[in-house]
Amino acid sequence: MVSFERGIGYADGLQLLVETNYPAVATEDTEDSRSSRRKQPPHPMAFILGTRTGDPNAGNQGIWAPSSHYLAPFMRVNPVISWSYGQVWHFLRLYQLPYCKLYDQGYTSLGTVKDTVPCPALAKSNLKETDDKSRQGCNADCDGKGGKNCKYWPAYMLRDWDMERAGRIVKKPQKPLEHTISESSSTASLSSNVEKAKEDPDDDGGSATTQSSAVVGLIVIGDEILKGLTADTNTFAAAVSLRQHNVPLARVSVVSDDGDEIATEVRRMQGLCDVVITSGGVGPTHDDVTIKSVALALGDDLVLHQEMAQLLIDKMGDNSDDESARMKMSTLPSSSKLRYLTGDPDEWPILQCRNVYILPGVPQFFESKVKALATHLLSTELERSITYRVVLSCEESAIVEPLNGVVRRHPAVSFGSYPFVDHPECKTVVTLEGRLIDGGYTHTSGRFLRMSQSASSALVAADLDRTSRNIVEPPRRQSLPPAHCIYSKKQMDVNVELALSDLLSDLPDGSVLRVEENVTSLR
Repeated sequence: MVSFERGIGYADGLQLLVETNYPAVATEDTEDSRSSRRKQPPHPMAFILGTRTGDPNAGNQGIWAPSSHYLAPFMRVNPVISWSYGQVWHFLRLYQLPYCKLYDQGYTSLGTVKDTVPCPALAKSNLKETDDKSRQGCNADCDGKGGKNCKYWPAYMLRDWDMERAGRIVKKPQKPLEHTISESSSTASLSSNVEKAKEDPDDDGGSATTQSSAVVGLIVIGDEILKGLTADTNTFAAAVSLRQHNVPLARVSVVSDDGDEIATEVRRMQGLCDVVITSGGVGPTHDDVTIKSVALALGDDLVLHQEMAQLLIDKMGDNSDDESARMKMSTLPSSSKLRYLTGDPDEWPILQCRNVYILPGVPQFFESKVKALATHLLSTELERSITYRVVLSCEESAIVEPLNGVVRRHPAVSFGSYPFVDHPECKTVVTLEGRLIDGGYTHTSGRFLRMSQSASSALVAADLDRTSRNIVEPPRRQSLPPAHCIYSKKQMDVNVELALSDLLSDLPDGSVLRVEENVTSLR
């Protein structure tokens, strides 16, 4: 047991606990005995925590997770890391364990008094099991919309466990990972040219969808292209193959065999497209620098890739004369994965580094690989986040102010708002999806991020002012995303969950008909 006369910081307290974790001894507690113990290293310390996957602080933790680098060294033990919210409640109630009484009052996740409200999904008037308010248990003056006068079911009666944090209010903007690309990272929302959906959101007939293929950017690498020594046929091959599979090719660039230029272009293209394909520069010679450049762009270390090393031996033989070439070609970015996409046992794999696919520049090899990749992009979701569809009973005009506020506070999430005409219940659908790139976009809610008219006018005026004063600055929209601005799926999911919680707390009382997860269309 350790106590302190005065308050102590969290990190300092942990440091003291770790440094004084010596074994109990039977000897008399004297200064000499204490000094003798201090000469020995303290025993390792572990803390048993209730962290679960999906918690904002969970990160990539498993059951065993060492402490963060800025804390004293100890081991986190997370026995319930993979439990769902429902499993937690099953355990508590099965063994009749005590818990905070607020969970019986509709609270599902407890923060501070300023950011915690009962979960809207547990409002008795919202569950619609009956129209009789007295049978539902609501107050006599309940407005029937889940407002402040309504009563709530206990937390363990939550139907959708993923709504666990829906009662947490996020009022402050979410801090970006370390960098914001530009002011254009705000999401455009309620403009008159939003695509109108069909009348019935539950009809399975044809309609506009919120999910689409990944937007692709192509980088062709080679001095021979820029010098006119070789015709660029790979762009045409990529455009044809991608179009055949309904995968949009958004832009193409050609760069020289310069490592810094390639890295800069990869990072720029990542801020504009969901997927980046490179062509050329992957051989063993001095001018084949694409792989090294991609590692630089992503902030990855170059490491020996054992699978690639073995593949090269299998393909080329274990000839000592080729050892230098094999070593270069098997030294890859740390995030590298070998993708076998055709099922052919003799296939040479495609190299994937996060959302960058590195293809050979030889036209016949490139064409076969891009065809396989186009099919792969069509049939898989590349690092897509969890998505939500919030179905509302109110008109779109009623949510303009709260929605725009949530959009501003969550730049890492893409929002869409879609009005429905003449539907008896549903009037508006709001969609949420995480962005892969901090400040970038997702194709599903519109490729190009538009700023509001007022913000655009202000930027134009500022640019004109700088021009009149001969101030030379790089264009705002050409800022490059560093590697740490690429969100992992877990980070994207956390961003979306926080945004959903914020949105639900700001929407008009009783306007939420339902919240649906991972839907593939508006209807």
